[in-house]
Amino acid sequence: WEGLLQSRDAGVADWIGYIESANLADNEKNIAAFADSGYDVIVTIGFNMTEATYSMAIKYPNIKFIGIDQTLARDDKHPEWPLANLVSITYHEDQSGFLVGALGAMMSTTHKIGAVCGTDVIPPVWRYGKSYQAGAAYADARFGSRTKVTVVYHNDVDFDLTFNDPAWGTDQANSMIAQGVDVIFGCGGDTGNGAIIAAAQHNVYAIGVDTDQYFTLPEIGAWMLSSA
Repeated sequence: WEGLLQSRDAGVADWIGYIESANLADNEKNIAAFADSGYDVIVTIGFNMTEATYSMAIKYPNIKFIGIDQTLARDDKHPEWPLANLVSITYHEDQSGFLVGALGAMMSTTHKIGAVCGTDVIPPVWRYGKSYQAGAAYADARFGSRTKVTVVYHNDVDFDLTFNDPAWGTDQANSMIAQGVDVIFGCGGDTGNGAIIAAAQHNVYAIGVDTDQYFTLPEIGAWMLSSA
């Protein structure tokens, strides 16, 4: 949004707007609201908008779409991929997850670290969890340590709740801390935030995700080790 504001001020775009979907069922309706109002570029943000973005890009072939954090491949669900009017932008979650896993292992004094994640049905979340473990293993091999890594995924609820359950994240973090974990990676929206807030409350290092959470959660800044 800040980029759009800058583009308007620079005279690149003269008509900008945004809609925040209240739930998944609103995604296509909200995209259509922009498409039917004459917008010629629509940016959709988040992996949970992948299917809506793909289908609406087919419906509106003269509008350019940019999907952020959305992985697409030609398969039975996406037989027309790639589309000329849709670009998919993804990130190297495996690299940043690896780095914070190595960092966590090097900073831990108990040699026990943990990660509280959303559902691993989402490829980026799975990559974060696996690379966190791989990073810790790399640090162990390099420095001769032996780190136990506990990674939990919130797979026991509906998709809408898996990233919006801070109470579950808090409970998972508290359980890990009781077992000696002294570094916790929160990887899963508000669910992960619940975990790293709980970590800071127990004077345990927290690792954020997706943005620099030193700024988004300033109340735990003293225990914010880093962010992936």
